[in-house]
Amino acid sequence: MAYDFSQVDIKKIHQAKNEDLMAMADELKIEYDATAFNRGEVVNSVREYLKNSGLYKKTKRVIFHNTAEKSGDAVVVGLNGKLYHYPRDVEVDVPDEVLAIVDESFEWRIDTLENGQRIRRKFKPQTYSIVS
Repeated sequence: MAYDFSQVDIKKIHQAKNEDLMAMADELKIEYDATAFNRGEVVNSVREYLKNSGLYKKTKRVIFHNTAEKSGDAVVVGLNGKLYHYPRDVEVDVPDEVLAIVDESFEWRIDTLENGQRIRRKFKPQTYSIVS
């Protein structure tokens, strides 16, 4: 089985089945004891190999777009006590972990219909395009 390691993220490695994890380790030529399989050790070995080899992309180059709701303001994302500020309509490098937070984020909007009824909608506050 061949893997496109440039698209692998840490979550996928941790969520992989033991057989897939062993196949990754075999393909990367990482030694492990198959008779006394230590899942955590193999996960860490695969993760470290990918980080050190450059096969694992830690960041993605993206453009955060202006929208009708969010125009001109910087995109601000918090992760582990650190705030990341990104301008809109400019190519920026964003860590994968930060982009995962952006992907999971949402806001609630209350709209009033013509008949006066108010409805609550969930929407994605940040839209972006991956450049590389």
